[in-house]
Amino acid sequence: MKYTRTPRCTRPLGGRPVPLLIVVALLLIAGGCQTSSPTSYDNNIGSETSDTFSGPTYLRGTVGSYGSFINNKPRYVGGYGMVVDLNATGSNEVPRWMRDWLINEMRRNNLGSVQFGTEAFGPERVMADLGSAVVAVEGLIPPGAARGSKFDLLVTMVDQTSTSLAGGRLFWPTQLSPTGLDKSLVYTETLAAGYGELFVNPIAPEDETGTEFLRQGVVVNGGTVTEAQSVQFVLNQPSYRVANLVAQRINSRFRQGPEDTLETAVAKNDGLIEINVPQRFSNQPGELLALIEHLYLDPSPQFVQPTADLLGRALVDSPEDRGRPISLAWKMLGPNATPVLRQYYNHEDARVQDASLQAGSWLQDPQVLVPLTRIATAGKPADRVRAARALAAMSRNANARKIVRDMLDDPDPDIRIGAYEALVLVGDRAVERLSVRGESDHKFFIDRVPSRHPMVYAFQGDEQSIVVFGGDIALHKQTFARLGDNLSLRTIAVDSIPVGLRDRHAGLSAFVPLHRCGALELIPSLTPVSDDPDAKLPPPDWRVEVGDKDGNSMMLNIRDAELQDAFGVNVLNVPNRGTPSDTPRAIAMVRVVQPAGKDENGKPTPAVGELLQLRDADASLPIALRYRKPGEREPKVYRVTPTVATLAYTLGFKQDNINTKTGPDLSFSEVVQALSAMSKQKQIPAPFLARVSPLAKRVSAAQRNNQTQSRPEITPEEFERLERGDEQIDGFPDSGQSGSDAPDAPEHDGVPDQGNTNRLPGVE
Repeated sequence: MKYTRTPRCTRPLGGRPVPLLIVVALLLIAGGCQTSSPTSYDNNIGSETSDTFSGPTYLRGTVGSYGSFINNKPRYVGGYGMVVDLNATGSNEVPRWMRDWLINEMRRNNLGSVQFGTEAFGPERVMADLGSAVVAVEGLIPPGAARGSKFDLLVTMVDQTSTSLAGGRLFWPTQLSPTGLDKSLVYTETLAAGYGELFVNPIAPEDETGTEFLRQGVVVNGGTVTEAQSVQFVLNQPSYRVANLVAQRINSRFRQGPEDTLETAVAKNDGLIEINVPQRFSNQPGELLALIEHLYLDPSPQFVQPTADLLGRALVDSPEDRGRPISLAWKMLGPNATPVLRQYYNHEDARVQDASLQAGSWLQDPQVLVPLTRIATAGKPADRVRAARALAAMSRNANARKIVRDMLDDPDPDIRIGAYEALVLVGDRAVERLSVRGESDHKFFIDRVPSRHPMVYAFQGDEQSIVVFGGDIALHKQTFARLGDNLSLRTIAVDSIPVGLRDRHAGLSAFVPLHRCGALELIPSLTPVSDDPDAKLPPPDWRVEVGDKDGNSMMLNIRDAELQDAFGVNVLNVPNRGTPSDTPRAIAMVRVVQPAGKDENGKPTPAVGELLQLRDADASLPIALRYRKPGEREPKVYRVTPTVATLAYTLGFKQDNINTKTGPDLSFSEVVQALSAMSKQKQIPAPFLARVSPLAKRVSAAQRNNQTQSRPEITPEEFERLERGDEQIDGFPDSGQSGSDAPDAPEHDGVPDQGNTNRLPGVE
């Protein structure tokens, strides 16, 4: 591959001295390049020492001081397509300049073809249907994306008479290119294609007064890269020796994983290094490149602590703009830098403290636990969320994970969401995850997390998820909701409840008639305590033994304060509570925590459940879900346990492979809209939140952002000495030294466990 460089200074040509007149002429042409020796640390550490040193002194010796990345930013692509399956919210008005082009695109995708069985979807018929709409499709291809990689798509209606994209999907793979939205419709360099079901947020943004937000949607992982996007690192001055040194150091720190076909860095020639993003960084390639840029070439122990100390003093001098680069550099120095980092864990400047704690948690230093815990429990909301992510990343420390799990009980919904996202990122077991599948592919997740504050949260991150805080949230006792023209819910009256306590599986929700109840007892392990006498604590947790009419029993945990009161009044405050009754005193909705079994001595042990809801003995229980698929005359009826998680699963799944049961097969967007409508109708006794996708802002910013940041560089003298190879410069290793033998390298090599791709870099 050819590339060009602007000369910065003179260097030996062909290994021979350059005549003085030629040197003078080159200096005049290049604008008078100057040289200077590296300066030691002083109060002006961030200033440039010469025209050839454009970055701060404390980053000299990093990979970024030897060159610069190209193609290291997300690449914008766009194109025009068509959305179908709308509920008469589209438009049959197609712009004149696009009509012929659209017809050709549809024919190119074999629509309206008898041969391919698509004669019912002829171009003219599709464009005339109010269930379709012309859209602009945009996306950002991550740097280093391999062929076949996925990315999100932003879809926006083109015609102003269209009103909503809810329920729609991109009809055929839309071709995406950097100039795809040019009205000339002359595509160049097609890099990706995209299609799939759209998600339209049913909740208007705070700054939105009308319904314009319904005209834009997101297809999560809807874009597929068709042309690999390579990231390259170009040296300031060409040198085979330096190129190989840089590549060796990168590969020693970011090793090739079992799923990777190429090494992370490959020196292609004397001035170009190709960067291949490892699979474990595929969801965050930008973070990988930032870490590489701040990786020092010297791996020796004697280099680490003085450099870590230099970084710390530089950060204290100017914390307002040095926090992230210095934190990245600290991370790349490895665990031997932690003695220096510990000096700043309790620094009076929050920015200095944060930079050191982020690096320390990434390096798995247990001494960050105390200050991070303090921030996570009593800091500002944004700082608490950052602390939660840092604590969750400490996979080797069980206490750190417990602190984050406790944050799921925080009254602030943003803190609960931040704690949940931190736990999901590292694959924590506190999140019970269920995949909802269509005919063959995964559609979205239903996540259940324990919390004292019930809430339903829908969001799109790397995946689409509906999160139920509080385990299982029961629907209103008497449920009736109409969710559009084709979907409705209604409670079913039943004479008996054929559900007992025997053979219940862990995680399963069931209705349990309470014919017998014992005495309440405290659960010590779950009872909150505090050394602060003024602290406001949640109510203690209780346990009671309950039984059904067949003599089966269960230990029932009651955590919610309102349920504790209701249980005391409606169940315990009755005559002869310890003796079985012919009719149930109440109906409990229970989630089985532990099934019945036997102890180590073979003695039977009762099942353990958690009380989710308490109903009157004569209350109606399950709900009937009636759904009429568009184009069909008769609706189908599904019997559903009335909890949010079960309802969401039923709405979304297509077919149960075990029991061959079919479901409505609604899209993620349609399920979220149904839950949002039920929340507005007060059928869900918990707040409902849906996060607005940030993709629109990112796409807009990518179109504007063409600036590059300055970077540190080495002086000509340093380069020539390194090129000659007669000594080590700034502690750089000799080419024969392998970075993998460096004693400072952490065991986890700065990357997650190969077996769990959901984990953060730096986490095992």
